[in-house]
Formats: sequence, structure tokens, C-alpha cells
Amino acid sequence: MSCSLLYPEGIAPAAPMDRRILYHLSLDRAFSYISSDEKLTRRFFDVLLQPCGRETVLYRQAILRDLQADPQIFARLSSFAKVLRDISGDFHRASREVSMLRAGGAASLFSAQNLMQMQAKHLGDILRLLRSLDADLNSRRLRAEGLLALHRHIQAITDSSAASALLPLCSRLELFKSADLKCRYRLDKAGRIVAFEVVELEEEAVLQKRPHRIRRKVALPEGIPLQMTAADAPKFDSMKASALKEITQILSVACRDLLDRFAHLGDELAFYAVALKYIRTLAQKGSACSYPTFGDGAHLEFTDLRDLYLLMTVSGAEHIVPSSLQLNDNRGVLLYGDNGSGKTVFLRSVSTMQLLGQAGLPVPAERAQLSCVAALATQFSESEKGFLEATAAGRFEQEVRELAAMVDSLPAGSLVLLNETFQSTAYTEGAEGLSHLLRWFSDHGIRWILVTHLLQLDEYLKDLPVVRLHTSEGYRIS
Repeated sequence: MSCSLLYPEGIAPAAPMDRRILYHLSLDRAFSYISSDEKLTRRFFDVLLQPCGRETVLYRQAILRDLQADPQIFARLSSFAKVLRDISGDFHRASREVSMLRAGGAASLFSAQNLMQMQAKHLGDILRLLRSLDADLNSRRLRAEGLLALHRHIQAITDSSAASALLPLCSRLELFKSADLKCRYRLDKAGRIVAFEVVELEEEAVLQKRPHRIRRKVALPEGIPLQMTAADAPKFDSMKASALKEITQILSVACRDLLDRFAHLGDELAFYAVALKYIRTLAQKGSACSYPTFGDGAHLEFTDLRDLYLLMTVSGAEHIVPSSLQLNDNRGVLLYGDNGSGKTVFLRSVSTMQLLGQAGLPVPAERAQLSCVAALATQFSESEKGFLEATAAGRFEQEVRELAAMVDSLPAGSLVLLNETFQSTAYTEGAEGLSHLLRWFSDHGIRWILVTHLLQLDEYLKDLPVVRLHTSEGYRIS
């Protein structure tokens, strides 16, 4: 059992969207200004590209609000995850040695003792770390259900009778020496040892899956002196090593269980680490920053939205022209305008808002109301992409392949964002071909926004409920 900071209980991650979206929307470049840690940013993008529903969006928004309100919560959780990761590395190295350990002989007994002490220390350190985090979270004002659920999960461990029994046992085993083992013997009538067993550790193991008791009762003959020969000594050491190995394996099961419960925490915190940097960067730029609300249907509304990439390249938000729009139905949107009039920037800013907002992040706008989409897909003209792909088939053929892939894979409820598509061929032919594709999207419940020069689309789509927008002076959209 584990507790996620990214997904409410019972909700699993969705299949990731095409990673080219990051390039099309210049998010790779925008976030290079925000986070210099490529590993963290890569994990952030992994989460960003998994579309989620309204419940998950609100779940993450609440967590981010708590982390913004009290930065020490994130600092404490990050410290916990880092120490746990270090313990996990040491534990797995020790576990490999345990698996190779063969009891027998003095060297094996010595190794068995060291490994037992090591695993006892790992388990004790984890339990002490959890108790410390529990005490710290008790002093914080947590409101987000995700953080409260994590705290309850930690409390269930630290308050359990198992933890109460294991912690003092681990402290004891960390200092335990094989020479201190107490044993019980069975002798024959001549006083020779015929059987023996370790009886020093008589505590019952607390793991419910593997109940175990080291001590077993043995009837000993009375009045028979103990005599140990040289031949008995190796057997005696082998028995001790075997007992210690068995204890080590039980400790390892407990360690692995606890480590597995929190193994995902570091990766999940990477998402919030970059998200917090993103929020701080917006504040430094003087940009608006608001958590969007999510409604049903195809409603789209925002006020003073700014393009994230442009924001990262200027000294302040006042240098970026904001956009505002209200659409009660955005199942299909055509945006016309001259070259350099801001069409692509508008498309990119709306697409970025949808992607960030649906990941649970605030957006660079005064306010925004969105609706969740099943998936997001982008197709930007080859001129926008720098013609990176082999061009033998030509730009038009490449666009056809990309759009065919969307038709084959996108579910109903998706949003497609098209920038200057089919403009490398004759305009009339391009408009006609594109109109068939847009009709197909609409017929299959897929919303779309198209930036284009193809005015002929008006005639081809005149019977569809399409919103038509135009750029105007000052990079405005109307």
C-alpha cells in the first residue's frame, strides 16, 4: 500500500501524450529558463504529458496551495525522500550480500552478524525517520487531501504495534554480537551434543505475512555435562550464522515493505519542485498567476493570458500583449490573420494554458475557465519546426502522416491544435482536404483550433458551428 501526491486513491496515470507537444509549444525552451536541473524537468514533463481529469486537477491544486503557503512542508518532504533514497541504496547493496550469504564457518558467521546489524540499522533508521516526519507534519497546517492522506499513511505506520516492537529490537540488534548468542543443547547419554538451537531472540516477528519465532522449546536431559569437541565447533558456528541469516531476512522484508511504500515519493516531488519554481518565476516576471476552474462542455474563457515562452524571454510581463477571450462553445475554432499578427503566439498560449492547467498548475492569466480534454495533440507547420525531419516526401506528405496518426489514435473528447496546416500545397486543394479532416474531428467529438490563411475554409465549413476569430491591430484577437 502506498499514497500518491499526484493521483487520488483509485485513479491511475493515463497514457502519455506525444512528446513533440513540448517542442511545438516551446515548453522545452520556456522551462529551460525556469529549471536548470534537466533530470527534474524531465520528470516534470513526464507528468505534464499524462492527461488527467478534474478530480486529479483539484487534488494537485490543493497540494500546490499548501506548499506555497508553507514552504517548509516541501523542504521537509524533500529531505525525507532524499534520506530514504540513500537508505534504499545501502539496503539494496546489503540485500545482494544477504542473498549470496552461505552460513558455515567463522567467516560466514562474522558476515552474517555484520549483515544483520546493517539491516537492523536500515530498518531502525527508516522507522525513526518516519516518526520524525510525523512529528513535523503534526505541527503543520495541512489542508490538501493528498498531504493529509500521506500524513495518515505515515501515522498508521508509526503508531502501529509493529513499529513499537521493531524499533527497540532494531536498536538492540544493531549492537548485537554473535558471541552473545544463548543456545540450548540436546545431549546424548555420553554428554555429546546431538542437537542445538538459538534461544536468545525470543521476540515474535511482527510482520503479519511471515510470522516467525526463533525460540522453540526442547526437553533437555538432566545431569548430563556439556562436552563440545573440535568437530562440534564448525557446526555450532554454522547454526549461529543460519539463525542470524534468518533474522536478517525478516528485517529485510520489513525494510523492503517500507521502502516500497515511499519509493515513488522522490519522483512525485520532482513535479512539485519544478511547479514551485515555475510559480516563483511568474511572480518575478510580474505576471498574473491563477489556478483555472474547470467546467463541463466546451467552455473556454480567460482574461489577460500571456504566452509562457515569450514571458521567459523578456524582463517583465508588461512587455507581452495579453489575450482575453470567452467562448461558450469551442468545438471548432478558426483563427485568421496576416503573417506576424500573433496567430501562432495565441495558439501556443492557449495550448500551453490547457496543458499546464489540466496538470493542476496555475496559468499566466488573471483568470481562466477550462474544460478537461481526454488528450491534447498538436500539428505545427514544418517551417515552425525548422524542417528537422527528412524531407524527401515533402512537407505536405509529412503533415498528412502526422494527421493520419491523430485520426488513428485520438479518443473522443480530445483537443487538436493546428498551426498553418496544408499551406504548402495549392490553397484551394489544401482547404478542401483540411475541411474533410475538420469535419471528421467534429463528427467524432474531437475539438479543434486551427490557425490558417485558408479563407476558403469558410465556404467548406459554413454548415458547422465553427467560431471564427481574426487578429487585429496590436496583436489582439477578436
